[in-house]
This record gives sequence, structure tokens and C-alpha cells, in this order.
Amino acid sequence: MAAANSAPLSAAGFNIGGVLGLYGLVDAGGQTELETIYTDFSFEGGSFESPEISCTMGATSAAEFKARPLNYSFGEIMALAETLDAQQDDPSPELIGAALRMYVDLFTAFETSPATFGGFDCAGTDDEGRAISFSIAGMSMGGMSPGIYPAFSMDGLDMTIEDDGSVQVGNMTVKEMDLSAPIAAIQGAPEAIDEAWFMANARSLIPAFAGFSFSDVAVDVPDPDSDGERIKVSLGAFDLSLADYLNGIPTNVLTTASNILVSLPEDTDDEQLRQLIDLGVTEIDAGFTLDAAWNEADNAIAINEISVTGANLATVKLAGTIANATEALFGLDENQALAAAMGVAIANLKLDITDTGLSDIILATVAAEQGSDPATMRPIFAGLAEGTVIGLLAGAAEAQKVGAAINSFVSGKAKYLTIEMTAKEAPGLGLMDFMAAEDDPTVLIGKVTIDASAK
Repeated sequence: MAAANSAPLSAAGFNIGGVLGLYGLVDAGGQTELETIYTDFSFEGGSFESPEISCTMGATSAAEFKARPLNYSFGEIMALAETLDAQQDDPSPELIGAALRMYVDLFTAFETSPATFGGFDCAGTDDEGRAISFSIAGMSMGGMSPGIYPAFSMDGLDMTIEDDGSVQVGNMTVKEMDLSAPIAAIQGAPEAIDEAWFMANARSLIPAFAGFSFSDVAVDVPDPDSDGERIKVSLGAFDLSLADYLNGIPTNVLTTASNILVSLPEDTDDEQLRQLIDLGVTEIDAGFTLDAAWNEADNAIAINEISVTGANLATVKLAGTIANATEALFGLDENQALAAAMGVAIANLKLDITDTGLSDIILATVAAEQGSDPATMRPIFAGLAEGTVIGLLAGAAEAQKVGAAINSFVSGKAKYLTIEMTAKEAPGLGLMDFMAAEDDPTVLIGKVTIDASAK
């Protein structure tokens, strides 16, 4: 038999009339503004217990909740819900329109202050009699306002099954979502909303989602595709941040990840993983960054950073500027957007490479295959790399300098290599330039200035 024990629940200034008016159960007197429904909500927690599982729940609190009367009465909402259920396989455009307008009304009728929840802790047994536990240390939600769905954060997630596996997440955050664009689109839609309307307004229905993040992730579970192998992955941090939406497209994007730890399985048949293991790599500690933003004033996309890092291996970082990126690139007209995309050009690029051990691993393996040693092989490969680059850049004034920098890097005299390319003429290298380079890559040499350095 299950049993529950609940601590006191309280709220101050409870507005009964406001609640009844919210659903049209009493005359709200033409009220359209938000008013306080209650303040100082508090729930001190509780517990639940059954033969299979027992849980304890932490306290919950919120400072204030505001609302306005809905444009639909409680009876109208229930009737619309029943009609939707009856026509769920093939709802009419009129019904879809009515349902969407009702949802829009709900999303703009409330305002809350931030809320916190003290989490919960559950323990019990599964169907196979194994001990299981599931806990969350705490949760929080930002304040909701009309058209804005707040950020939600969860701390200390821990799921464990005895003799099977576990998943831990230190923090997971779903960031704020701005629904004002889809709300405006639905408010301006015709009474009957059909498939053609959805197709024509698809971009307008995309909310401005700010992104999500999680950190301190550890996974240790059985691999369902192998016998006895386990999937062990840990992640220090991941973040996706999206901002400055234009017609449903974020024009400012930043995503990062660090300390992605993956143990390579010894008995893998995957060719790429096998190559890494043969090079002596048994665990990967990786990270990456993508940081790009559109500048409306300059009609340019700044590629601030695209990078990949492998601890004790290497870091490769690319930055640059994409010119002639006009507003039409993000426009609703597909033909104009395609034409704008074909008109963009690469104004400059900068490549930074940092060797923190990868070349040593590769050369050690190659030298062993050749019956030589890495110290002997390095100058040979350095000379080959220098000669190849000078040959490719034949005719370019910078060829010798670039070749010398690459020689210094490959030979191990330098651990950092930077190569920069700048277009000689504005706006830069465009689609036609790269199409011509498919047959003869050297046609690009005269259109750019190339510089390189190593240290």
C-alpha cells in the first residue's frame, strides 16, 4: 500500500475573484491588465512511499503569480478540447485556427516571479529486484511574462541502477524562449489556418530560443550493440547560445564544449578508432567552439572562432570574415535568399594550429613502420612539406616565407603555426572563383595575399 505525507502549503493574498475571473466564471468587469492572484507561495515538501519505491520532496517557493481574464471561458476551452480530441486525425482549418488562438491567449495571460524547488530523492527496486535510485538536488525557473517562456535549470541529477549503470548531470539549463514572433503571426492569421498558411509562415512560427547548456556529465552504461562492453563518457561542459533572431534564424551563434572524455574500446572494428588506438591513443579529451555573428551595418558574418581541441594532441582554430552577407540572406523570399547566398564572399581567413603531442605520436608510429626513429623522420617530412607548399604557391611572392614556416612547424622547431589569407579585391573570393578553382586551384593564388608564421 502506498502512503504519502505532505508538509504545509501556503500562499498570501489569495485572490479568489481573480481566479474565477481568469476562467470567465465571474464577470471580470472588462479587466485586461494582469493582476496579482497570490504572493509568497510556499510548499515545505513531503514524502511518498510504496512497496517498490520511496521518495522525499524538497520545498517549493515562488514570490508572486499574476494573471488576466482569458478571452475564452472555461466552458469554451473544454468544448474546444473535446472537439480537438474528436477530430485529432483530421482537424478542420477552422478548428486549428481556433485552437492556436486559444493557446496564444494562454501564453499571454500570465506573469510569474522566479520559482525554486528543493528537488527530490527516490530509492527502490526495479522489476528484476535491482536497487535503483533517482535524485535531483534542486530546480529553478525564471519569471514567466506574456509571450516569454522562462529559463529552467536543474542541478544534481543522479540515476543509478545497481550492477547496471549510472547517469549523472551536474547542471542542465534550458534557456529562455521568446514566443512573440509566432504569437504575432497567429494573431494576424485568418480564421481558418490551413496547410498552405503554415507553409507560407513557417519561419514566422519559429520562436527565439536562447539555447541550452549542461555540465559535469558522467555516463556509464552497457553498450547495447556489444557483449560485455560499456559506454563510458564524461563531459565537462556544453553550451549553446542563440541570439539576435531575424525571420526565425539566429544571427549570433556561440556553442562550446570542453572535456569530452571518451575511452576508446580495445576490441573495436571501427577503422578510424582503430587508427587512433594504433597511434597509442586510448582516451580522447576533446573540446570545440563555434562562434559566429552577423553584422548588419557591415553586411558581414564574423567567424570569430571555429576550433577543435584534443588534449595532449592538437588545437586547430579557424577565424575569418564572410563579406557581402546582406539581410536578404535571412529573408523570407527563398529565391532572394538563394541569390544572396551565392553572392557571399570570403574576405579573409586565419588558421592557427597548435601541436601539443599529435605529431610526436604520428611520427613515432611512422618511424616504427619504416624501421627508423622520429628524430630522423622529422626533417625529412619537414622538407617534403616545405617543397610541396612552395610548389603549390608557385608564382606567389609569399611562397618561400609560407614554406619556411611550415618547415619549422613540421620539424618540431615551432609548436604554433599561423597561416593568414586576405583577398586582394573586395568583397573577396566568391562562388565563381571557387568554381574556377575546381579545374585549376592555382587561379586563386593571384587573388589573395598569404602570410605565415611559426613559433
